[in-house]
Amino acid sequence: MASRLERTAFDLLKSGKRTARVRSGRFARPLLGLLLTISLCLAFGSVQTLLIPNDDGGGRGVARTLATTIVSFSASPSRAYVDDTVTFFANASSDVASGLTFTLYFDSLLASYANNTESAVFSTTTSNPGVMVTTYEYDHIGNLSGASGTYFRAKLYVGDGTNTVSSTISVFIVDNAAPTYNPTLPGNVDASVDEMITFTTVVVDVDNDPLVMTWDFGDGSDLAINTTGPAAGGVSIAQSHAWSPYLEPGLGDYFIYYWMNATLEDDEGHSVESSTKISMYIPYNFAPVTTLSTNYTNVDPSDVVMFHASATDREGDPMTWTYEFRNDTELYNTTVFKTPETADNTTVWTNITHVFSQEGNYTVTFWLTDVLNPDLQVFPDNTSKSLNVVSALNRIPIMQANISFSPQMIYLDEESGLGVAELSIQGYDLDGDVLYVTWDFGDGSDSASNVSGGTRQPYEFTQVHEYNESGIYNVSCTATDGREGHELVRYLSLVIRSNNSEPVLMGITRTLSNGTFAMVNTIVIITIILADEENDHVRVGWSFGDNTSLLITEISEYDDSGNGTSTVQHVYTSLDDYIIMIWYTDDQFGNDWHNASRNITLSVRASWTPAVIIWDEWDYIGLGILLGLVVAVFVYAWSASSFRKKLDAKGFSYDEYKIMMREKRDAERLAKKNAEAAADKTDSETDGKGGVH
Repeated sequence: MASRLERTAFDLLKSGKRTARVRSGRFARPLLGLLLTISLCLAFGSVQTLLIPNDDGGGRGVARTLATTIVSFSASPSRAYVDDTVTFFANASSDVASGLTFTLYFDSLLASYANNTESAVFSTTTSNPGVMVTTYEYDHIGNLSGASGTYFRAKLYVGDGTNTVSSTISVFIVDNAAPTYNPTLPGNVDASVDEMITFTTVVVDVDNDPLVMTWDFGDGSDLAINTTGPAAGGVSIAQSHAWSPYLEPGLGDYFIYYWMNATLEDDEGHSVESSTKISMYIPYNFAPVTTLSTNYTNVDPSDVVMFHASATDREGDPMTWTYEFRNDTELYNTTVFKTPETADNTTVWTNITHVFSQEGNYTVTFWLTDVLNPDLQVFPDNTSKSLNVVSALNRIPIMQANISFSPQMIYLDEESGLGVAELSIQGYDLDGDVLYVTWDFGDGSDSASNVSGGTRQPYEFTQVHEYNESGIYNVSCTATDGREGHELVRYLSLVIRSNNSEPVLMGITRTLSNGTFAMVNTIVIITIILADEENDHVRVGWSFGDNTSLLITEISEYDDSGNGTSTVQHVYTSLDDYIIMIWYTDDQFGNDWHNASRNITLSVRASWTPAVIIWDEWDYIGLGILLGLVVAVFVYAWSASSFRKKLDAKGFSYDEYKIMMREKRDAERLAKKNAEAAADKTDSETDGKGGVH
């Protein structure tokens, strides 16, 4: 670029010199000004202008007023009690200063709303922007009163030496009151044995304190506790409890009493008590009638054995069901259940399951009582039933490791289109159990089954199945002797082949908006050309490489040349180089799946690319030389014009001045020549005289 600028300046300078020789001085300055403008435009053609936007991003330089601003001012908590610590926080900024002064009056107004000249005050100086944090403890309730209680007005001043601004907030300082119940808890409650009773109330604290409700039910059970958050708006709490008194067997027709005490407390030491009398009538109790049975008394250690128990109680009382499992040496398991109260003489069932795990002789005893305390299951309110169970190991069936099939290479028949597979597997059961085998052929058809004759000898299970499509099928058979956990599964990957030929790729064409590349937001057209000997339906999958969804198309029609085409359109929204993956298949299986894929690359570019010229040091040197030449031309033109004006003032033209100066130079050269000739003559005469002597 420097060389072009230098040549331009040189040509302009020569042109200026020629003009100066033949034209009058009145045309020099306008012409040179025009040339200077053209040169500067050429020199700065690629220089970018930097815009400095104002605060609103508009670049118009809108002026704004400089000031101090309080960004935030707050107190925490905004509602407190006498002698509580209140933390004040503020932050501010200024446009005109490097420092800020925060001045906070904690009690700025009297009860009369006059300014409080004796208010406690806090002051601090910070940098800009600045933050103020301080604490204060009010020793009495607020001077001012409102619907939410007594409060103080705290006022903050912030100054930057030029401006001062202020902000005011209310800080509520109140006395703490005791919490209340609404409604109160009942004074008397009638309850039955083990009856779950729920107590509800709403607790309120006008000071918005969190509350703790402690329940002592009076029967020696653990205390229950409810806690709340701030409770100014009222918080609903509930607590449930059932009283289970000690009941002597065969007795009744008397009352038992408990005192339930509830204590409500806030975190300021206020406490409110409430007591409720619980009255419980104990009627005479008759023993229930029970049964116990099981489906099997001879079981496998791994069997899940179900026990069925029933009970009928004359009073419909809640009942406790206890199962004891004992082997030859010890009681190793006890399971307890409870059932709720029912209508009189209602029969209730409980069914449980148990796995004995080991071989042996077992006794299962079932105890039932309508006395709610299970430790008191004794006559006459306790009855029992017993069963004996023998647990002996039953072995898992034995099955051949692999499913056999024939023929070893199965092809679809060209006429029927079917492939016939003969499947078989051998198995037997050491316990002589009947074996059940279920077949899944892996093609979505109905399953088939075989049943053995209950022999301990190997038994062959066979199936013949027809497949109507080529592919790889996951065949499975499941064998069992009918016992849970005795299922055995065997698998086979069965290949059904066909003589079908795979699709052949004939070509891929692209239509792009710019020939060799695509432009953003323009339609790209891609066509794949495939040939298939059997004219099968071919599925084509398209992945365009830009995280858009996969597209699936089909080829089902072929031309006279045996070629089928699939064309898609796509629009790219970003500049990049994209890899488009195209896969295709006729869903047939020969020696392998007819799957193939091809990748193509597509470039997405803008319609034009702006040139970014970055100047180096030689560009700046060339610019300096050009500017120097322009200045030199300008100075020369200005000097020539001034000189011609002086000649015009003396009555000379520039041509007359040149003739006069030429005559003057010729006269000076002639005088110099004559002087040199005279000097040479003098020297010759002197030399001659010397020769005479």
